[in-house]
Amino acid sequence: MLLHPFRRHIACILATLGLFTTQLTGTALPMSHPTVELVNQYFRHVVDEDWKAAAAMLKPASIERKKRRMIEIIKRTRTISEETEMLSRLGVKDIREVEAMTVEDFYAAERRGLTARNDETTEAIRKQKQASLKVTVLGVIGENKDTVAHLAVRTSQQVLDQQIDELIFLSFEQDPTDKKKWYIVPDMQLPVNTPLGDAKPAEEKK
Repeated sequence: MLLHPFRRHIACILATLGLFTTQLTGTALPMSHPTVELVNQYFRHVVDEDWKAAAAMLKPASIERKKRRMIEIIKRTRTISEETEMLSRLGVKDIREVEAMTVEDFYAAERRGLTARNDETTEAIRKQKQASLKVTVLGVIGENKDTVAHLAVRTSQQVLDQQIDELIFLSFEQDPTDKKKWYIVPDMQLPVNTPLGDAKPAEEKK
């Protein structure tokens, strides 16, 4: 049966969209995927405030990018007092000390500074959070030939007379040199700007 030109045009569009959607669809991975156990370990390190152990589970390049952004922010502070305050949060007195930090040391220092500034948790509350922590992985989606895994995670913990539930998304990337090793990539969910191959400045196109 021949289609009206308009209907044929719509059919082509729908077919193209269907193909495009299929190409972008991730793979549903089993709950036995190694990242499921890793995400439990990671949240245990976080609630225990074991920042060095947590840092070891993150992709070093991701922490390095955060470190560079922090250094740039510190360098752009308008006053010496602002710079001193930011350095103090990292437990140092000079920007060169930040530059010399390993990625693990920087992550631990940044987390300790953030916790000290925002957290008034007593030891009793900290123990309550540690004892009540529950981590439930709701699903695992594979991407890029399953070398990347995105996890939807529900966490729950008790603080004083309240229960706090949170839905969190974490992305893991497989180490290309060791297939058994997976790293958390915190900034993978941030927007990524990739220059188009044929894009040229307006003045060059004239």
